[in-house]
Amino acid sequence: MKLLIPLGLLGLISIIVLIVIYIIKPNYQQKTISTTYMWKLSLKYKKKRINSSKLLNILIVLCQIVILTCFALILARPVTVTSAGSDIKREVVAIIDASASMRTESSGVNRFERAVTEAEKTVNGALNEGGYASVIIADNNPYFLLQRTSSDNSDRADAAFDSLADFDKFCTYGKSDVDTAVSLCDSVLTVNGNAEIYLFTDVTYSYVPDGIKVVPVKDSNEWNAAILGAKVEMIDNFCAITVDVACYNRDREIELTLQVEGANGQEGMIGQRTFKTNVKCNGDATQSVMFVNQETIDDNQYSSDVQYFPLSGNNRIYSYKSIFISLSEDDNYPYDNGYSIYGGEKPVVRVQYTSTLVNNFFNGALLVLQNHYQDKFDLQISEVKLDNYETPALSGFDFYIFEHYVPDSLPKDGVIFLVDPPNGTMPVGANFTTAGNVLSSSKYAALTQEANSPLLHNVKADALTVSRYTKISNHVGYEVLLTCDTYPMLLLKDDGADKIMVMPFSVHYSNFGNGMYFPLFMHNVFEYFFPVITDGFAFEVGESVLLKSRGESLGIKGANGNNWTFNKFPTEFTFSIPGTYEVSQNTFYGISLYEEVFVKIPAKESNICAVEDVLKSPMQVEKGEDDINDLLVWFAAALVALLFIDWLLQLRSNV
Repeated sequence: MKLLIPLGLLGLISIIVLIVIYIIKPNYQQKTISTTYMWKLSLKYKKKRINSSKLLNILIVLCQIVILTCFALILARPVTVTSAGSDIKREVVAIIDASASMRTESSGVNRFERAVTEAEKTVNGALNEGGYASVIIADNNPYFLLQRTSSDNSDRADAAFDSLADFDKFCTYGKSDVDTAVSLCDSVLTVNGNAEIYLFTDVTYSYVPDGIKVVPVKDSNEWNAAILGAKVEMIDNFCAITVDVACYNRDREIELTLQVEGANGQEGMIGQRTFKTNVKCNGDATQSVMFVNQETIDDNQYSSDVQYFPLSGNNRIYSYKSIFISLSEDDNYPYDNGYSIYGGEKPVVRVQYTSTLVNNFFNGALLVLQNHYQDKFDLQISEVKLDNYETPALSGFDFYIFEHYVPDSLPKDGVIFLVDPPNGTMPVGANFTTAGNVLSSSKYAALTQEANSPLLHNVKADALTVSRYTKISNHVGYEVLLTCDTYPMLLLKDDGADKIMVMPFSVHYSNFGNGMYFPLFMHNVFEYFFPVITDGFAFEVGESVLLKSRGESLGIKGANGNNWTFNKFPTEFTFSIPGTYEVSQNTFYGISLYEEVFVKIPAKESNICAVEDVLKSPMQVEKGEDDINDLLVWFAAALVALLFIDWLLQLRSNV
């Protein structure tokens, strides 16, 4: 038995008080009286009571002492304790950090390999004692490599650790989700609350909760010089290239090299530019370096925290094919010593707008799109004014807009948009007929949306009205998107290279061009027919990208030589290895499109001496403790019984 509140035993002082009360209590006195019948009877009764009351008095005193003792013990909270580990075997859970920084290497061994070695010792220790062991790999999606393997299956543990020798398969190039890995321990703690949890990592935590032990695997002499990121922005029509670098666990002046390929549209050696500079890195702080046109440098314009490298004359860059940045340092972590920038040469999208009556609706929308897509592709716009006897081209463009006019034959190398086609015979391939211009059923008849289409994203059909349109019939192979008075107002044919849109009304006879919906519609048209393959040219490992295509298939060549082919779009792709990825495709019109993207190590993983604030607590399931059985109820029951006995004895003594 154990007392949770030992001070409650002070209640035993009451026993001393009870004894004192009995000591100072007046004694019974005997007196001689006259011999009368009443006194004789009283004397006879008295003698009989004295003989029996001695035992009762003793029992009453003892009972009261026990009652006071029960009161004192109740105040002291008596319990019995049974050790929880007395009949439970030892169990360990080894969490192995598999983040990119665990690839830091010194003396021919990286941190992940050290973690595996230490984890194997811990696991074998538990199994050799006849216990259980689990192993969790903490990558971006943590999982059990072993789960509650017993000593009887130690060969499974041996096989698991043998497989970890191929660290490239298990140690990622991205981030690790240690919090989720710790949460996975709940399934073990539910069975055995006393399971020991070990985290083998290179991260230092300011606070580690009870129930988990962090085992460090980094070497204090390891250091890393890193390129954390880079970007290009246009300043005064010239490229300003900003590079962020840092040096961790060592103050050092490092050499930074920037090499430009295809500068200013020049090929080969003529288009190469190479610049070198030394960067002072101190205290693990990030240092920015900007390569910028010398004429634009102004102490009041730029931050004093940035180190500038002036570019002048022929070294000024206004376009490029690629830029490669490198550090020539022999550090312990080489995965972030290079960085590539792509996107300096943008694909061209050629648009031809042909109309008998050129209007600002199309011109304005195309100019907005040209500005909107300037970072993604070069939108080149050509305008053909038929009223000036200009002749439209029927090839060489990606997008043809014919307004109030239809050519004798349709182009075969681009998307065609027929707006308010005139009544008459349509060219071969149009696959629809017109039946004259008519007025709508009301002065401003609203349109009705007939089908869901990306072309109508954010376009509210019932807010659009028309007052005059051309009847269209026999529209074979077209999908009807909008109608008015049951007649088609927007038709779409999307069959391989055969891509045609028909809008049989003029924006002059509609409110379509007056509000926000026409620019939105034109934006949807470009997103649908001319999607950007990847939304950007730089990504992090573990980041996903939505792939789109202007052809039937798209191919990706990975940084490690792996190849992927996709036939359904849009589709999601996740980058798993750093380096350059080549993305290629052929459009429906036989045009080859090719671009490169760079995938980098997350900047957080470059800090090989990272310090985190708090590690997640594994105590989501209550940890098994010693079994405590409270005896309060039993002592309370005994107290009630003793009080009843005392009452009976007192009643007897008074008879």
